[in-house]
Amino acid sequence: KALEKWIWMFARYASMLGFVSSGSGSVRSKNRSQVCQVRCQYRRRKSGVVPRMAASEENDSSDEGEKTFPLLKDFLAGLNDLGHLRIIVKNDAAVSEAIAKTEKLFYATIPSGLEYANIIDPSINLDLHMKLAGYGGARFETGVSRGPSKAPTYIIRMLGTDKETVMVSFFLSGSEGPGDITPERVEAWTKLKDTFTGSEDDTCW
Repeated sequence: KALEKWIWMFARYASMLGFVSSGSGSVRSKNRSQVCQVRCQYRRRKSGVVPRMAASEENDSSDEGEKTFPLLKDFLAGLNDLGHLRIIVKNDAAVSEAIAKTEKLFYATIPSGLEYANIIDPSINLDLHMKLAGYGGARFETGVSRGPSKAPTYIIRMLGTDKETVMVSFFLSGSEGPGDITPERVEAWTKLKDTFTGSEDDTCW
């Protein structure tokens, strides 16, 4: 029985690390999603922030967004500390941009059961609705502005469920342009990144 218990524990541990059977032997493949979720939750516990856990398997009524990106609502809440953001949504034929804060972000569920995160600002005619089930992660990036100042830019890309397609981009935005970003806001952006991805990675899901 002791041997059987050891084998069961090893099999469970191997599955968590992403070992899969392939032909003549076991081949290790990274289960990046699971590793990132566990790592995010560990960092948030360590920092004293209690993470919003995904619903248990017994609760099948949970929103699909919680399954594709379990910490999505925690992540969106963290955007409030970044101040004004340039919000960009684009496709192959059009680009829409607006500058706003996310402090009034709220959630609503439509009759079909899908839940949306909503950012509405009547003063600038902004009406953004983000279907939670359509998001699978987030990626942090830095770049350089296209203007003469060549100021650094700080970006968050909200990714689709394929972990690659950019659905929405959030840029730190200053009142006078990209070069007008205070050190405190850069620090807040870095803190959010470290909380969810760590200093050595740039993506979380």
